[in-house]
Amino acid sequence: MDDILAMAGKQGLKMDIPEIPELLIDNTDRNRTSPFAFTGNRFEFHAIIDVLREDIKTCKPIRFDGNGYSDEWVAEAEKRGLDVEKSCPKIFERYLDEASIKMFESLGVMTKKELEARNEVKWETYTKKIIQEISERTSAIEKGVEELVNARKKANKINPSFALHQTLVKHSYKDCCTPQQRTSVHMR
Repeated sequence: MDDILAMAGKQGLKMDIPEIPELLIDNTDRNRTSPFAFTGNRFEFHAIIDVLREDIKTCKPIRFDGNGYSDEWVAEAEKRGLDVEKSCPKIFERYLDEASIKMFESLGVMTKKELEARNEVKWETYTKKIIQEISERTSAIEKGVEELVNARKKANKINPSFALHQTLVKHSYKDCCTPQQRTSVHMR
């Protein structure tokens, strides 16, 4: 009790640490019925905290705090009866299922026409990305083949017997070896 001192109607907490000043304890009437109670030098947000606490309790059954890309999530989603489809085309098709249309329309989110339009845009974007990816991979393969052909030509120029050696090796074991033997001979 010696640590608490009275100062003109307020109490202070003396901690006997020179670097920390005396702390005044707020002893004003704390109106806990007010959603934004002002208690001397600060606001207390009881209503906001209460709402957040209630929201956290409400969403707990649908919240998943793990890795949403893991097998753990797939198992949890299946346990909850949620869809875990990973194929974009199948997901796009489900946008236009009768149940999806009914849900979007009943909530006033989108009409059937709006869903169809959005789905068409999704398909177009997806298709363009696939075509771009195929184009990039094709270019990489073509570049790799071109580099391989150039390397072989360079090797033939440096050592003309290299081409003869490759031809002899190719014909010598082509018809007499298993695929594993061919690989092992070629790797030497």
